[in-house]
Amino acid sequence: MKTPFEYDLIANEKIREKIREKLGKSKSDKLKLASELNISDGTLYKKLNGDSKFSFGEIAYLSKKYALNLQSLVFHEKGKFNVSHAMMQNPVVTLMDYLDRLKNLALLASSQKDTTVYYISHELPFFYYLLDEKVAIFKLFTFARAIWRLPQFDFNTIFSFDSFNSDITEKITEVWEIYSKINTIEIWNPAIFDNTFAQIQFMLKTGLLDSQETADTLAAGLNNILSRIESFVQSESKSPEVEKGNFILYNNPMLYTNNIILLDSPSVQKVFAVHDNPNFFSSDDSFFYQSTMDWAYLVKKQSYSVTSGQGNHAVEFFNTLKEKMEVFSTSIG
Repeated sequence: MKTPFEYDLIANEKIREKIREKLGKSKSDKLKLASELNISDGTLYKKLNGDSKFSFGEIAYLSKKYALNLQSLVFHEKGKFNVSHAMMQNPVVTLMDYLDRLKNLALLASSQKDTTVYYISHELPFFYYLLDEKVAIFKLFTFARAIWRLPQFDFNTIFSFDSFNSDITEKITEVWEIYSKINTIEIWNPAIFDNTFAQIQFMLKTGLLDSQETADTLAAGLNNILSRIESFVQSESKSPEVEKGNFILYNNPMLYTNNIILLDSPSVQKVFAVHDNPNFFSSDDSFFYQSTMDWAYLVKKQSYSVTSGQGNHAVEFFNTLKEKMEVFSTSIG
């Protein structure tokens, strides 16, 4: 075990590296930080250059301000990191619980300056189901019934749009509006709708949908979602209020990917990974974040750009999805 003096040096070195990285060359940010720490800018520069040390209180403040995991930085063991599982801490009791969780996640990303979210998924990210409230309600029903095991949605409950009130649909719209304005780089594949196709087919076959009309409405909703996504690709934006560059999409036909979200901003770097879908765990461990980001770059490098109708890649990607959509619609007709 290291001595207290050695741990002090390590903590200062790690914090110094991270704060210099966060501040970059911005003189105004450094002056602001010096004011927050109640020290002169000259003293701050000495601490950043290693000529003097940060106090324990300053280290604690900086860790909180910049969302740094001090334990991970100082006591890091290769291959080990801490995670937080929202479902285990606060189980979903109502559908609004989950939608509020997604809202808070989207607000975290949208509130950070110069944020980009990397979303690598084998199936359509749930946020895009929010584009059609009826499909979104259906997806929430399947989660409530099979994963969260909410009492009001047991295995014998028949799905009906009439079972959901306006509060749910308003929240669906609210969450999408927040997510739509976040800059995202997303990596999908042609199988993104397959699981939802299978869910609708199974529930129709087993009598868990209240009518054939409901199945047809869901199929129309999925087509609507696909059309909206195609328009996002063409405009490079998920929202008419946000300029080009808000939505960058890649097609990954080769590598299997779990549902991974990387939040990348100067002040917050965080990994969200699905565990018992649609639940997820998160980690702000810097080593885990960097290794996951390295993996994301690797997947991206081996994927095709779909954004801005990149020639045959975009045409092929959407034609494949439209063909699968047509086969699905015929199968439930």
